[in-house]
Amino acid sequence: DWYPFNGENWYTLSYHLQAGSWLRRKAFWICDRLFFGGEYRKFFLEAESAYKQGTDANETKEKLGRLLEHAVSTTNYYAPYQGTVELDKFPIVTKTDYQRRWNDFVSSKYVHDKRCHKECTSGSTGTPLEILYDPRKMRKRQGTSIFLNTLADYQIGDRQLYFRIWVSRIQPTLLKKMAMNLIPWDTTTMDQSSLQEVCRVLAKKRVQSIAGYASSMASLSQFIKDEQIDCSQFKVWSITPVSEAMPSFIREQLAEQFSCPVCALYGAEEFGTVGVQKKDANTYYMDTSGMFFEVLKLDEDVPAKDGELGRLVVTDLYNYAFPLIRYDNGDAVVRRTERLPDSRCRQYFTQIYGRRSDIIYGTDGEPRSPHVITNRMWGVEHITQWKFVQTDRMAYKFVLNADRAKIDEDYICSLVRDGLGEGASISFEYVDELPVLRSGKRKYIENLYRGGYLAFWMQIEIWMLKVER
Repeated sequence: DWYPFNGENWYTLSYHLQAGSWLRRKAFWICDRLFFGGEYRKFFLEAESAYKQGTDANETKEKLGRLLEHAVSTTNYYAPYQGTVELDKFPIVTKTDYQRRWNDFVSSKYVHDKRCHKECTSGSTGTPLEILYDPRKMRKRQGTSIFLNTLADYQIGDRQLYFRIWVSRIQPTLLKKMAMNLIPWDTTTMDQSSLQEVCRVLAKKRVQSIAGYASSMASLSQFIKDEQIDCSQFKVWSITPVSEAMPSFIREQLAEQFSCPVCALYGAEEFGTVGVQKKDANTYYMDTSGMFFEVLKLDEDVPAKDGELGRLVVTDLYNYAFPLIRYDNGDAVVRRTERLPDSRCRQYFTQIYGRRSDIIYGTDGEPRSPHVITNRMWGVEHITQWKFVQTDRMAYKFVLNADRAKIDEDYICSLVRDGLGEGASISFEYVDELPVLRSGKRKYIENLYRGGYLAFWMQIEIWMLKVER
């Protein structure tokens, strides 16, 4: 069942194949064959083939052609583009476009199809967005996700503890939790007693995988370090952070504590999981069997070069119910393309900066990777929570949940100032608690400086949405 054992001893091998996980895994693939004609396995193998052999450019071109033809024939928004076959002739769309004209993006072939699934974004930094998935897209999304998780040593059926805000809308039933071998852990409160209980459950329930918010895992890692918890009692072999960037310092610390790889997943509710972090690097492998990625310059609708920071624009090759064509999802990334024989290639993101509206800039006006701050800050003691905010062109602020008497502000400034440039002015603010976003995530980096073009256009989009309403 595609398990990467890598020469492990027989004791570990037998633990991997414990009855509960093995039976769930077999039951899933049997149900797939009986009720879905093996489509989940088909899409799993398609993603696996793209990983091992690269994606065929001609095959991708055919998928794009079919999608574009469907979109112009069945949606109001794309109807004016009849006869257009080049992707770059289609408009770039944003979340605001989908919110304003949602009905115009829905395909007439699926608008009344009750088999379609509605997926809603968290709305962490604004209004939630609802996306419609046709049944085939849903199976493609899940089949791809299953494969990408195997690259992080997680298999369906493994007992998994999942950190997130478990609102009633997504709370699984008891039967579903049993079928998925899932332990949902709500992160509304992550105090000392909650983290102590997490450790108890990890050991008692013989949890095999930890997934969910990176910030919750960071809190767990710090708790284990501070309380000197004996990690030999845990049997975790897969850790997959999602939704938030995890600093490399915490990633290395978690890997050492649990003696297993920590591989973050990249994706969005709009299109699913599409990337996974490599075990031995910060680079993300991106699945191109179901997605077409463009990386455009920050200030122009032209392609950025490999190795250049740019805007991520995504085309979903499988969603026919709600075509996502040239969707600017707001993230900034750095891409590297690996060219292979026979017109095949693989794509990697060497950097994922996250939301462009939260990119910080140095005193020279150039963007800085969030790792400039996060990698340095996670080693600082006596801080419960922190956030770094750019307030002006050369002004920055740390917001700390910490005992002020124990904090060496000069030391912290010395850690980050060289990454920001000469003339950086850094201030400090102390709070009792840093608020979470509506999704339960926390922002470590925030840009409140409104002098740049990114913030300006973001404000224009918000204003237009309010006028429309």
